[in-house]
Amino acid sequence: MNRFVLATILFLMTQLAWASPVRDDSAMVTARFDSLATKMRIRKPDLKSDEYQVRLWVSISIAYGTAQKLFVLDKKPNRFLVSEYLIGWNEHAYRKAKRIKNRAEIDTALWQKLLADDLLTLPSQATLRDQISPKPRPPVPLTAGNLTTDGEFVVKAHRTESRGVMISDGTTYRFEIFTTNSRRAYSYHSPETYARARPEIVELQKATSLLKQVYALFGEQPDVFSGRRKYRNFILS
Repeated sequence: MNRFVLATILFLMTQLAWASPVRDDSAMVTARFDSLATKMRIRKPDLKSDEYQVRLWVSISIAYGTAQKLFVLDKKPNRFLVSEYLIGWNEHAYRKAKRIKNRAEIDTALWQKLLADDLLTLPSQATLRDQISPKPRPPVPLTAGNLTTDGEFVVKAHRTESRGVMISDGTTYRFEIFTTNSRRAYSYHSPETYARARPEIVELQKATSLLKQVYALFGEQPDVFSGRRKYRNFILS
């Protein structure tokens, strides 16, 4: 196949991948998680002006259900409480949730460390699309060349390289921030993997740090592989 034709085909394929919509926290997604919270008997928090609730939903691509785990962080004026749930599914049908860590009080200094990584204000990964997968340049026709001294003809042309990063499987983390009069949500999909590919993107580094800190509050690590085994064998009595 002609090199220019092949380069053009690859360019068009990359363009389609780059232009594909990135799913963000739409009203439909919010409604789905609200419905799950209701089934889990988790009520909308009644907060005062200096209180926060943060919900971190963990959704593994290869597992059934909207999410398989939920961390809840409650920040009071002088208290910081955390709890953890595992969520069981009968394929796509919700089965039951089990709180495996009751509301435990921990050092408020740990909350300040989370704030240092922009827990309340971090943007969603969807807003970073152009940085994660920059739009490639179109290929340029092969129009120039020269003959070397040993008889080889060398063609000179611009080289187009795809720099896009895409992870099909993995884990999606949804942060929901509740205050007395507002609510926002942002999501990251396998941020640690993206951060390794794009170390210059600060938001990916912060998202990775936030996840490690939240998991550390419960003595865990955000390890999708151990998580897969855990969720696969999860049986609610």
